[in-house]
Parts: sequence; C-alpha cells; structure tokens
Amino acid sequence: MARYVIGGDVGSSGYKTVLLDIETGEIKAAANVVYEVRWVKPNWAQQNPGLWKGAFTKATRELLESSEIASREIEGIAFSGQQHGAVVVDKDNQPLYEAILWCCQRSEQECKDIEETAAKKTGKKDAYVEEIGMHAVPGFQGPKVLWIYRHLPGVYKRIEKLLFPKDWLKAEISREKRWATELSDLSGSGYLRGDGTLSELVMEIMKLNSRWIPQILPSTSEVGTVSEKIAKEVGLSEATRIFGGGGDNPCSMLGNNAYLLESGGTSGTFSARVKEPIVDGTLHPFIVPDDRFNHPSGPKQPLHCIIDAASAIDYMAEKVYGKGRFTYEFLNKVAKNTPPGSKGIIIIPFIHGQRVPYLPQGKLYIKGYDSVKDKKEDLIRAAMEGVAYAMKYGFELLREGMRRQKIAEPEKITITGGGSKGEEASQIRSDVYGKQLINPHTEGAAVGAAYIAAAGVLDESVEEVSARLFERGIQLSLQKPTFVIPRQENIKLYEEGYRRYLEVLEEAVEDNFEQKKIASLRSQ
Repeated sequence: MARYVIGGDVGSSGYKTVLLDIETGEIKAAANVVYEVRWVKPNWAQQNPGLWKGAFTKATRELLESSEIASREIEGIAFSGQQHGAVVVDKDNQPLYEAILWCCQRSEQECKDIEETAAKKTGKKDAYVEEIGMHAVPGFQGPKVLWIYRHLPGVYKRIEKLLFPKDWLKAEISREKRWATELSDLSGSGYLRGDGTLSELVMEIMKLNSRWIPQILPSTSEVGTVSEKIAKEVGLSEATRIFGGGGDNPCSMLGNNAYLLESGGTSGTFSARVKEPIVDGTLHPFIVPDDRFNHPSGPKQPLHCIIDAASAIDYMAEKVYGKGRFTYEFLNKVAKNTPPGSKGIIIIPFIHGQRVPYLPQGKLYIKGYDSVKDKKEDLIRAAMEGVAYAMKYGFELLREGMRRQKIAEPEKITITGGGSKGEEASQIRSDVYGKQLINPHTEGAAVGAAYIAAAGVLDESVEEVSARLFERGIQLSLQKPTFVIPRQENIKLYEEGYRRYLEVLEEAVEDNFEQKKIASLRSQ
C-alpha cells in the first residue's frame, strides 16, 4: 500500500496544500484557497484565525477529492506558517483578538522602547542585538505582545497561550488540543537567543509571561491526531498524525532543497543554510526545521529581508502608468527596452523602510533620472535593478558569513515565489549576483511541511528525507526546473552599478531620504 502525507502552508494571502507520496516524492495533488489580510488602519494588519481553519477544511476536501486516495493511506500532516504572527488565545484555544500579522507595523514605538530598556537594564547600548542577534522589528511576535499590554489590557489579562498561526491551527484541528511549537517559528519571535533558548531579559521587557509559550519540540515531533469532527468534515482518518511543522521561510528552504534561497514576492528574502548563526545585527536569525536527531542544534538559516520587492516595482509602475494599468508580464517586456544599467538611474526601493541595512526611516530615493532625456518607462528597469541591488546587499553579508564558517558557496541560487516568474527581472538578478539561478517550480513552503510530516512518519532525519524526496519528485514531475544563466557582458556593468547603488544609499541616508516627489511621472 502506498503511503502519503499532507503539507499545508498557512499564508497571509491564502492556504496552499499538497499531497505527497513518501516513497516516490511525487506530489499527487495540490489545492489553494485565497483569503485576505484585514488592514484596519494604514500599516495595521490583522486576520481572523477562523479563515485559516475554513481554508484548511475546504482545501483538504479538494485535495482528497482530486487525488482519489483513500484516507487510511494518509498517515500524517504538518503545516508551515506565516512567521511572526501573534495569536493570543484562552484556555479553549479561542482567539481573544484577531491575529496580528508579520506585515503589521503598529508596534514600531514598542521596538524602540524594547531596545532602550534593554540598554538601560544592562548598561550596554546594543544589549538587545547581542541577546537576540538583530534589532527589534515591528514584524516580529514579541513587540506585538508589548503593544497588546499597553493598548488592550483587557485582552492581555486573559491570555492563556501565545501562538504562531500554524501552531493555532494544529491545536484547533486535533483531538488532544495540545499546544506545541518549534524552533524555526520561534526564531522569528524576537525573544529567542541564537542558541535556541528563550531570553528571560527580553521576555520581561516585552511583558511576556513564560507560561504562555507552548512546549518546544522538534519540528518532526507528533503533537496530536486529527479530531473526530475535523476528520468527518474533510475526509481524513482519525488516525492521521499531526506533526510540529515550521515557519514558512525555513520550510521553503526544505521544500526547495536549497542552500542559497531567494524568495521574491511583495517583499524579498535571501537566506543560506549554514552551521552557525551569522550575526550582524540585521540578518534574521532563523533556524531550519529540526528533528529528534539534531534538536536543538540543527542548521541555521540567517535571512536577509527587504520589505519592498514586487511592491517597489508596482509602486513605480503606478507612478508611470496608473493603478491597475499594467501586469507583471507587461513590466518585464517594458524592462527589456531599457539598456542594462538603466542609463545611470539608481533607485533605492525602500517604500516602507528597510530591515537590512536597518533603516526604518527609509523611503524611495531616485538618483540620475532626467525627465527631459530619459523616458518614464526607464524607471521600470531601474526599479527592478534597485530591488536586485537591495537583495545583493544581503547576499554579500551571507557570503562573508559562509566564508568565515568555511562553507563552500553553492554554484546556483534557488529562486521561488512570484518574483521568480518574471523573465527579465530574474535575468537582471542573475546578472547582478553573477550567479546561475534555478527555479524548481515547487510550492516550497507547503512541500517543506510535507517533508517534515514524512520525516516524522518515517522517524528519519528531516534533512535526509527532504533531499531524497525532492530529487525523486523532480524526476517524476512534468514541470522540470528552469535555469537563468548570467550574461557575462553584464556582470562587470552591474558590479559598477552596485558600487554606485551603495554610494547613492549613503547619500540617501545623509539626506534622510528627502527628495522631490515623483507623482508627476504618470503617463497620460
């Protein structure tokens, strides 16, 4: 009898799920349910956790119906989840407030206060960075708790547990209602040390009670079984085992079998799989999902994040063409009409600030654009190049860290996310990095979660299982990996472009990102 597991990705824009054969690595079926973020105020992002449960129910039904696989053959399920979210619940796992998401910026003041308080308590200016490995950022979970303490005291007093989105869903669909988490999601909390232990100093400052933290287990640990009610609703067996899972970025690393991973969407990330943390105060100190064989000292995943990737390109396109008057495919065609280097135009694409380097005050900054001699359309390629330069900034930090750990740099960079579908944008990034890009065309995070479930069922190392099933699955997939080769004639040009980008970035910081508005660019 064949053996299968399910992997689900609890995203902020939708729920994706796959059904995996744990012997062949083949994805037998996939499903996707879309939902929306609720922006209650500018930069305030919330979501009703009930959306995740509803999407799980609908998508799992679709998955089973389309695959025609018997429920008794599905042995396990695991979730990847949008990182950093704060779900505060009562004793019955019922949310006391809507989940505050990774993209929410309401706790900006709390982040400043956290770092200042840590400095006062220890007498060290960079105490928080020394303790956690990076600056406090509003996206992470911990600062959200301090915001709740200050602004929602009634909610704060009733908190029984503090959960990440995927951990809430695990408990909600299980018979046991057991609360559990794991290190890959906790590494995006803002209160986990690099050695995998909780920081008492930071938790005290964040007004975070240690009893709110669920039991911390390896990602491949079994944490329950599907409840009778859920089993009937979706068509699973009550014997289906639920495993720990992981954060979406770390799961994507597993699901793409990557060692250098670039993920492009609204935001952009660049990460590496390494032995030890790479600490510079700005790289996110993520941890790759682990198992009972290497917990808590498994591989690390330092991650570079830019807040605006596709959103920066969209922002510029709206200035040129107007809102809703372009597609990503169209913009890639437009970019081909501008020569590499964009005629000397440099764009710093920090629409909503920047995490690496740490510049929360960052804004869009343009240098070298002449409205008389340049076409407005040249700004599209310049924006794509600006995003590539911003990503390269983090890539260079990762490169240096890998050299210090004597880790051979992989020949190829794995790319995933919506940004990987842009032909010219991907070519630009390949030229800027001077590296070959490979797109495996997988549902990275959901597949990574499925690999975690498979490792749990088989009781094997998650790294070994994911590598084996990835290679087998690629052989069976109708969609083969595609490659982007850097154009040699552009590598030197973009090396000079990157040097110029760094100069303009320094200038922008000195000017506090103040310059003339560009609202007049829109085409008539």
